[in-house]
Formats: sequence, C-alpha cells, structure tokens
Amino acid sequence: MSETTTEARSALPSAPPELTEPQHVPAEIARAYTSFKSPVTRQLTTIADQVTKGQKTAFDKAVALERWFLSKRFSYSLQSSLPNTPQGLLSFLTTDRQGYCQQFAFAMAVLARMLNIPSRVAIGYTAGQEGQNGTWAVTTADAHAWPELYFSGVGWLRFEPTPGGIGGQDTAVEPGPLYTSD
Repeated sequence: MSETTTEARSALPSAPPELTEPQHVPAEIARAYTSFKSPVTRQLTTIADQVTKGQKTAFDKAVALERWFLSKRFSYSLQSSLPNTPQGLLSFLTTDRQGYCQQFAFAMAVLARMLNIPSRVAIGYTAGQEGQNGTWAVTTADAHAWPELYFSGVGWLRFEPTPGGIGGQDTAVEPGPLYTSD
C-alpha cells in the first residue's frame, strides 16, 4: 500500500465587518461603560495610546491591549499587595506589573475606556479540571475575573489579559486570536 501525502492549510477567518468598521455605540452603553475619571486619567490615557499605537479599529486596539498584558512584561501573582486605588492601578501598569485576575481585568477595562471602547469586568469561574465521564470539577480556586468589551453589531466580547497556565491562573486559558485583522 503506498502512502499518499495531502497538503492542508488553515487560516483564521477575517474579522466580521462589524469589528473592522467604525463603532456606533448606543448612547446608554457609552454613558455607562466608557467613563473613568481619576487623578491618573492622563497617565492612563497615555499608556493606552502607546500600547495601541498604529492600530486603527477599536477591535485591533482591544487585541493590542490583551497582547500587551500577556507579554513577558507582566506576571501572575497572588501575592500582589497594591492598593485598590487609581495610583495602585498606575503602579500595576508601570512598575509592579504583577497581580492576579482582578488586577488584569480591571486594568484592561480601564485602558479600553481610555480609548472610548465600552468595557466592564465580569466575575465567574473558569472551566476547572476535566474529570471522568465528561464531568468537570470546579472549585473556588477556579474563581476568575475578565474584561468584556462592547463592539457595535457584535455585542460584548470576552478578553483574557490574565496570564494562564504554569505561573498563571491555572485554569484560565490564554486566548488564541479570534480573527485575523486584515
């Protein structure tokens, strides 16, 4: 029997037009999910602009933020002792750069708001550990927070800026790209 070689190629789908076109966010969503005023707003806006420099669409900016948090610049740690203040957020983003899901989710949500991308923080659980016979064990160790960003025509999309796997949130899965950004 002879062996046959078949070539296969795969590609990510292009982002739907709703993610590549200018956003038209409903007024009630913009009002509720785009503001964040603090003594460090100017510095936060500068960081958001630097991280997303060159990105044209809101979606591309959101992906750039997520990738920035998942880069080697940040690390996961349950030992974070930063204060829950605007200055604590600025320290997390500029000097300390370590924390757990709450810091990562809040930081990405705030930076998205600095770019006029509506955002919120969701709290729940990761999938946990797969058991036998299709069951899953979900414990308090699987508690998690993540940001959701709003895109017109699509709605709220989940992002995952928290480092996952070894050295990160054990059951948080770092995302693969949803779409190519052509």
